[in-house]
Amino acid sequence: MKKIFLLVLIAFAGCSEKRNDFTKIKIGMKTADVVKLVGVPPRKQPMGDSMWWLYTDPDKHMVIINNDTVANCTTQKDAMRIMDDALRTYDSLHKKKNL
Repeated sequence: MKKIFLLVLIAFAGCSEKRNDFTKIKIGMKTADVVKLVGVPPRKQPMGDSMWWLYTDPDKHMVIINNDTVANCTTQKDAMRIMDDALRTYDSLHKKKNL
């Protein structure tokens, strides 16, 4: 009887586990839909007019929110790459301007 109870308990625990499927997050989604998909973020960081939702999943996803709506969903690694590319472009344009 104890074994059956433990098996049922384990089965229910597995069903209640929230999956963090960030691939289902789409631009234009409402924040309530994001919370249903991946849960509440452990950290929210204001950034200008946006709010960055920072998650601690292995890929360290970031969901950028504007006016209760998803503006972007990316990883910290991809965001850093985009920022580095933008800075290189800016530096390149600035050097050409000063020549």
